Parts: sequence; C-alpha cells; structure tokens
Amino acid sequence: MIPKPIEVKALDQNYIWLKFEDGSQGTVDMSDLIEEPFFNDLKDLPFFNQVYITKGSDAIAWNEDLELCANSLYLEINGLTFDQWKAKSLEHASN
Repeated sequence: MIPKPIEVKALDQNYIWLKFEDGSQGTVDMSDLIEEPFFNDLKDLPFFNQVYITKGSDAIAWNEDLELCANSLYLEINGLTFDQWKAKSLEHASN
C-alpha cells in the first residue's frame, strides 16, 4: 500500500509540501493544474493556503469538491510510476 500523507502545507501560490508516513517528503508544483478551469479557485491565495488531508480517504483537499489523490502525489514526489513503485514494493517484501 502506498504510504498515507501525514502532513501538508501550502508554500507559495503554486506549491504544496507533503510528508508521508514512510518519511518521504517533497514539493509539488501546482502551476499547470491551477490553470485548468476546475481548479481556478486555487488562484485565490487564502483559499490555496487552506489545504488539508481528509479523514478517511487521506486525499489532499481544499474543500469537499476540490481534492487530489495523495497516491499520485506520492509517486510524483518520489519520481516513480505506479509500476515502478509496485516492483520496488514487491522487492522489499521478498527480502
């Protein structure tokens, strides 16, 4: 299972910082996403700064309608595709 996020912070208008339960951490550039019409609310700095981790689904969210999958952000931070992560996980499980 991909590790759960345990901390998230807005850094600048276009960046969030995440930390996961396995110790992985890093920043995600949201610039391209913010330009998409659905994510226009993220251009508002006070709104952008309200980022949080949802209870239950562990999504990265700003409100009930605007959430991102933490799994995909974990893979991005670690520079992995899902298949690479899966192979790495299976390798560690067999050791």
